[in-house]
Amino acid sequence: MISELKAALVKTGNSDGKSYLLTFATGPAQKHMAQIDWAMVEPQLDLIHLMSYNYYGAWDKTTNHNTPLYKPATGNFRYNVDHSVTLLTDTFNIPSSKITLGLAFYGRTATFQEEVALHAPSTGIDAISFPDEKGTSYFIIMLKQNLFDTEFDEVAKVPYLTGKNGSKAFVSFDDENSIGQKTAFAVQKNMAGVVIWDISGDYIETKPGSGKIAGTPLCNAILANTCRDAIAGGKITDFGLRAYPNPVLDEMDIVWTETVFSPSIEVISASGQKVFSGSSIQGNQLKINTSNWSCGIYLVSISAPNEKASVKVVKL
Repeated sequence: MISELKAALVKTGNSDGKSYLLTFATGPAQKHMAQIDWAMVEPQLDLIHLMSYNYYGAWDKTTNHNTPLYKPATGNFRYNVDHSVTLLTDTFNIPSSKITLGLAFYGRTATFQEEVALHAPSTGIDAISFPDEKGTSYFIIMLKQNLFDTEFDEVAKVPYLTGKNGSKAFVSFDDENSIGQKTAFAVQKNMAGVVIWDISGDYIETKPGSGKIAGTPLCNAILANTCRDAIAGGKITDFGLRAYPNPVLDEMDIVWTETVFSPSIEVISASGQKVFSGSSIQGNQLKINTSNWSCGIYLVSISAPNEKASVKVVKL
């Protein structure tokens, strides 16, 4: 089936002048990976998405982390992001440059039996603090963070919450710090990038139910750790820089104030790839064809001597 899919994508791409990707998602455990004939499958795939989450949850008898970057002090040594990546690269000989690292924009809850502590006995989900538990989104956790004490596991490199005022609640989740560390890990391992489940968990509203997005802190953490060279150095300014429509489809307009003379503009993907670069641009508007860009997050930057401004766009 995969061979037929690949052949069909190549044929279609040749006829309409586009390049289509064939991607694949795998679970994080060895039992998942061992079911795949990698020698046959891998050469035909463009990307392999590692679903590196759900290592632990309320189904376990003790509290632990949903997505530990490294092995926690207690638990199965195989249940962590680092081990899953190593399995793919060292056991199944998958190039790291084909692997995207799965990031969880949600958490998982549990209820302590007695002791309120990491790796303590638990009895299932916390249905009191989170009655609609189905993998609690990051923005929901943030709305209720005042009910908890925040801790950070320096061994596994992830945060967790424990209930205040006698509450027996536990929450394992990722924040800007741990998402940034996982993204830096992917960069250090020369991976293809990251994949998110799911991006709506990062939509922090101005107030609950407003429908207006005040910020996307987890996506910002990803960008900060993948586009460091693009955003480092020089005075950060505004320039009246705008890029629209956002999300982007086949074309994007970039506009800036007329006081910026002959600026340089570049667009960099979340994986660090430069998809557009131009210098000494005249006027204060530029239209770019984005039809061949892959879906994802991009950083649009405009620079003049010793000054720079950037905006984030999403390509659908």
